[in-house]
Amino acid sequence: MAVEIRTPAEDELRSAMEAAQGAFGAGLVRQGQRDGSYISDQLKPREQRRNKDVSWAVNDLMRDHDGRSVQVQRILDESRRSG
Repeated sequence: MAVEIRTPAEDELRSAMEAAQGAFGAGLVRQGQRDGSYISDQLKPREQRRNKDVSWAVNDLMRDHDGRSVQVQRILDESRRSG
């Protein structure tokens, strides 16, 4: 039978890592929900959309996709501040 021996410092580090992962993951989920909401809204007739001024365009979608690393960096920075 293997016994795992951890020091209090290792436990503290593990807790900090889990907290950071949770904050980062929650940020990614929120971004995914916003993206999904936007795309779902575009399938509705304009008069039923939450933001009637927003129109769907392939170029806009590709620009957003290209900027994804900037969004992920922002989420990472926010998760580090909250942790």
